[in-house]
Amino acid sequence: MVVLDEAVKMINIKHKHTYIGPNIYSSKPVIEILVGIDSAILPDALKKITLINQCFAHWFSWPPNNSPLSQKDIALFLVDFARAVLVEIRGAINVAKVIQDGNQYLAILGYHNAQVSLAAMNFVAKLFLNIENLSKPEISKSMKEFWSICHKFHPDFEAQVLIDYCEKHNIPYRNFMPGTPYWQYGSGNKSMIFIEASPVTDNFAWSKNKSFGKMVFRNAGAPIARSVLVENEGQLNQAVKQVGFPCVIKPLDLGLGKGVLTNLRDIESVTNAYRYAKKFTNEPIMLEHYAEGEIHRLLVIRGKLWKTIRRDRPFVIGDGKSTIKLLVEQMNNRIAKHMRPGGAFGYVLPDEIFFATLKGQGLGVDSVPEKGKKIVVRGVATSGQGSVYYDVSEQVHPDTKLMSETLASVFGIESCGLDFITEDISKSCFDAGIFIEINCTPGLKTPEIVGVDRDEIGRVILGPVPGRIPLILVISPEQYHEEIKTVIPSERTIGWVCGVQSGIGNTKFPGNANAVHISLNRILKNTTVSAAVVVCDAESIVKLGMPVDKTETTVLYNQELENKWIKVLEDNSNELVRLKKLKKLYELFTLHLPLHT
Repeated sequence: MVVLDEAVKMINIKHKHTYIGPNIYSSKPVIEILVGIDSAILPDALKKITLINQCFAHWFSWPPNNSPLSQKDIALFLVDFARAVLVEIRGAINVAKVIQDGNQYLAILGYHNAQVSLAAMNFVAKLFLNIENLSKPEISKSMKEFWSICHKFHPDFEAQVLIDYCEKHNIPYRNFMPGTPYWQYGSGNKSMIFIEASPVTDNFAWSKNKSFGKMVFRNAGAPIARSVLVENEGQLNQAVKQVGFPCVIKPLDLGLGKGVLTNLRDIESVTNAYRYAKKFTNEPIMLEHYAEGEIHRLLVIRGKLWKTIRRDRPFVIGDGKSTIKLLVEQMNNRIAKHMRPGGAFGYVLPDEIFFATLKGQGLGVDSVPEKGKKIVVRGVATSGQGSVYYDVSEQVHPDTKLMSETLASVFGIESCGLDFITEDISKSCFDAGIFIEINCTPGLKTPEIVGVDRDEIGRVILGPVPGRIPLILVISPEQYHEEIKTVIPSERTIGWVCGVQSGIGNTKFPGNANAVHISLNRILKNTTVSAAVVVCDAESIVKLGMPVDKTETTVLYNQELENKWIKVLEDNSNELVRLKKLKKLYELFTLHLPLHT
């Protein structure tokens, strides 16, 4: 991005503090950012905000006050804009507020990664200052560069859906390995670890190779298309003889329709399609007999068919006057009204798939279809490419339902999406249709597009396991920590953190963590832990916030805190008690923790 050095001095962004857990501002992790604003920018501020609103109208709008904008208004605009930028592609951040701090303003901003949220504030400040001097391509390029950072550290769409469910139903969650798509929902032995929409316990190995998956389909008795693997271009003629026209070309190791061309009706088209697919992979290419019909995504969760969603390939309807090129332009104009960077809709692009699809129907972009004629313009139905989705769950034939559940069981996958092509989902899979592939991480945008409520999606995908384990937080001066440690039950499934020490049962972990929050996070990630006790001093709470999002019981043991921090403890604990005797603390442990008799 073009940055004007003198202008940047007019807004000063400086990190002040980071809270890991519940704090005086929010029950969520937040960063404090000092925002210094030169009054010289106020006269042009409304114009700048108006330009930003116009530029990002599909996903951001900030209504300025009717009165002249103040420095606090600018600070509030920046933090609101930063939050919008952080969550548009990936993210579940809800905290964005401003507090006056002397001659400066304190922006309070939530985060998945504190450095990324701080970078967002710097990013929007520079954009705000330079908006009149930047072209649309420059703005788009800068946005894409920043969002590429969010992709690395923020939850993907599937995780966001599950996080929303956890937020609503008081279930803890955490990034199991920071910087990866692995998320843990619940804590200890009431938790599951997911990658996207699938638990890591699923058997991914079988499903990743399309050729091997077809063999599993065949052995399970599922109807499939004739297919053959092609390792070089010289094998295409023989392969076509085995499979027959029309046919499909697809890479073995890719998803989302990448490299796939369908309805190929001559050897020239097959050859071109093979060369196109090889652009995406070094693996052998699958040549498969083409089946008429639309793809149906059969979502099987824990052995039961949950939803069936038909994905119609994008199409236009002839009016007897317009060319296909014009009809597609009109369709893209309609799509544009619903598009946003993090959304599920996208244009139909004039790419190789588009031209090959038309050729398979004996058409070109200048063809004029007769009135009422349906013309498919992309041979593969993928999200974000003009496809149309329908919930057809109530129409599925019992044979197809049984076969989908059988295949999920054979693959050993709890959460999957089976792709099934048919012209009529109400007919038996043995009479009409073929199974194409199994997807071990089914996209959750698909059910959301057809209107399934996010809460239902989260409930079905996560199931009954994720929840909270009993957790007791004891806040006391450091001088009492050793005596408190003596009354923490030594059950082999009870995790504990006491100051810099931590362990499970009688086992003490080697080394000492710098923060009690880090030690406790490791304990809660352990899927054998049934309960936890954490002991820390008041300074740790004031410095970094509570070490966990919520406790069953918080104990002030011979400890006092400021009223504002007492409120934090009350808001994020089921109960807050004050104790002075070790015996009383022991009795509380035995009452609230799951002990073996």
